Amino acid sequence: MSLEIFLNIWVISFLSIGIVYAIILEHRFMGIKENYRQFSLLITQFYQASEKIQKEIISLTEKEEKEHQNLKNDLHLAMCVRDEIKDLLEKTKSVVVPYPHSEISPNDTSFTENQGMVSQNIQKDSLK
Repeated sequence: MSLEIFLNIWVISFLSIGIVYAIILEHRFMGIKENYRQFSLLITQFYQASEKIQKEIISLTEKEEKEHQNLKNDLHLAMCVRDEIKDLLEKTKSVVVPYPHSEISPNDTSFTENQGMVSQNIQKDSLK
């Protein structure tokens, strides 16, 4: 009888160790399952955020193209106005008679040089 009791105690101890180990594994498995759910939720939120960002980038690109075209048009208009003013100044220089005691004459080149430098700067900016 003692061998039978010993075998029963031995089987019960292994079964209890197995049950404890199964409980520990179940808790770990539940933790892994919860982490998987959280990770899936994180991936879903990241995907939604990336779609939103992609839409915003497309919207900003369209706005940038419109603004670029508007600036190009404004620059063209400004250059046209500049050319008209330059033509008017050249016409008035030939008509205006200098004041006898004035230090500025219609043949003063500093104004023309400044105007030329301004027009060169505007053309350089428009090329960029």
